[in-house]
Amino acid sequence: MFLRCNSNNRTETVLNLFLDAINRDGNLWPSRIRVDKGVENVLVCDAMVQARGEGRGSFIAAPSTHNQRIERQWRDVFRCVCHLYYYLFYAKESIGILNTDNQIHLFALHLVFIPRINKALDEFCEAFNHHKVCTEGNWSPYQISTNGMFHADNPLSHGLLEEEPSKMEIYGNDPQRPSPTERDNHVVIDPVDLSHGDLLKSFVFEHLDPVRPSTEMGADIYTKALELV
Repeated sequence: MFLRCNSNNRTETVLNLFLDAINRDGNLWPSRIRVDKGVENVLVCDAMVQARGEGRGSFIAAPSTHNQRIERQWRDVFRCVCHLYYYLFYAKESIGILNTDNQIHLFALHLVFIPRINKALDEFCEAFNHHKVCTEGNWSPYQISTNGMFHADNPLSHGLLEEEPSKMEIYGNDPQRPSPTERDNHVVIDPVDLSHGDLLKSFVFEHLDPVRPSTEMGADIYTKALELV
């Protein structure tokens, strides 16, 4: 599993994160991917077709509200990581320290909390990738994935590509998962556009470490960053 927080969901950003995940795993491309119908996945889908070929389901676009394991995963990520920041940011808004219409506030927020959230996501991934799965003989997801890659029944282990699944519409679905609430998958998030943003970022990072220990979950570091900006 690979998770990353970013300041935007542009197609180039999503592609670069996808390639980072592939490079982390020894430049091993997945056989196919299942994505929702958000436009941010376009370049990833193009890259998959180029790497794995057309006409075999290299990418499968379907609503994320189908019964997919990814929906359960998002629930766990929110429960273990994101809910802390979700409530922290709302608390900041309620006392006037954070205004989401203020580009300076968002700039400082991103400087401090994107690194902190990514650190928490890395720790979550490490724990998840190596936890024991009782229904898989107490193997970890990492062991299951590695075994699958080199298993004799896997065409990719022989340098071959399997054909398109016979039931493409249900490929990747988890029938045991209740259908989640429908949501809009076409949200566009642009990066904060602040004059001399790169210079400001360097200046702030010279004076504080965004991931240093904090008894206030980084709220004190955000306040300091806001003063510097």
